[in-house]
Amino acid sequence: MKIDVKRTNLILKVIAAVVVVGAAVWCIWLNDAQRIVVAGGAVLGLVNLLGLAYFFNKNMRPRR
Repeated sequence: MKIDVKRTNLILKVIAAVVVVGAAVWCIWLNDAQRIVVAGGAVLGLVNLLGLAYFFNKNMRPRR
């Protein structure tokens, strides 16, 4: 199965943007403790997406 890296990277970027915008919008209505939890969850989600992008790109390179 061949993975389309450009499309996968675009999808991951869109999801990352949704996570950042969603966390920023929700922080308007939350108190300080809840903002910390939402920010931490957003950061962990972004790290997860970066990891997925790294492994998709790594697996698409030809092996030696």
